[in-house]
Amino acid sequence: MRKFFSSLWSVITFPFRLTFNIITFPFRKLGSFYRFMNTEPEERPLPEVFADLATNVDTRKILWDQIFSLRFHLFRFVAVFAVFCLVSFLYFTDILNLLQNPLNLFEHSGLRISGPGDIFDIIPKIIFASASVLSAPYLIFEIYLYATPG
Repeated sequence: MRKFFSSLWSVITFPFRLTFNIITFPFRKLGSFYRFMNTEPEERPLPEVFADLATNVDTRKILWDQIFSLRFHLFRFVAVFAVFCLVSFLYFTDILNLLQNPLNLFEHSGLRISGPGDIFDIIPKIIFASASVLSAPYLIFEIYLYATPG
């Protein structure tokens, strides 16, 4: 019988508890943010940190593990960026047509070239810009993968 009344009480008070939690949520988060901002971290002088790096084997191992992990993530991103550069080069004419006249609304819209070497300047700019736009989500994902273990 006690279990029945306990569950009945939980069902009856659920809307009130939910409302209370919704109202107090921002204040709890502000309080935790305030506590985070007002706690002072452990202070260690910079020479002591470098001395610890030079003498402590475990600290050096952790540092080199982080460097190798960063190198691995950067290598993967550069490989993906190179693939997107290749894809952008293969579809260069389509990208150029899209940039010249995005919605085909204008009758005459063309690329204006002011000198003989401009085409050699425009092609890499368009390829790198489109590859950067295409690979930006993967860059954010790689940053996330690098930062989450810490």
